[in-house]
Amino acid sequence: MISTNWEGNMGFKRKYLSADGLHRVVRHSFERMRVPACPRSNISWQDCLMSGLAVFGLKFPSLLKFEQEKLEPFTRRNLKNLYHVTQVPSDTCLRERLDSLSPEHIRRPFKRIFAHLQRGKALERYKYLGDYLLISI
Repeated sequence: MISTNWEGNMGFKRKYLSADGLHRVVRHSFERMRVPACPRSNISWQDCLMSGLAVFGLKFPSLLKFEQEKLEPFTRRNLKNLYHVTQVPSDTCLRERLDSLSPEHIRRPFKRIFAHLQRGKALERYKYLGDYLLISI
């Protein structure tokens, strides 16, 4: 018999600790960010930031490779369905926008994801020497 607590925890894990759940948390945090507008671009900050995340998540070796493949049907579908990107920025736009962004702007999504990982007990297996965590993020 499965306890109610475990079932609730699994529902939490499915909702927040799946790739889609984590992407939603990040996107929602990006939507709430207050960053200066970029007058030279009509692409939203959210699309730029999520595209930057997609470069890493989809394992592009460089921004140039991302630029070359961003219009491929498979890549477009992944950007739309996994990262909820509506307008894909060019590599130049991505560089300019992300270079002007302070690391403090992406601290909120990091903290929210970390909180979800703690609440879902996903970090327990990475404990090392007591209360230290050994993870690569």
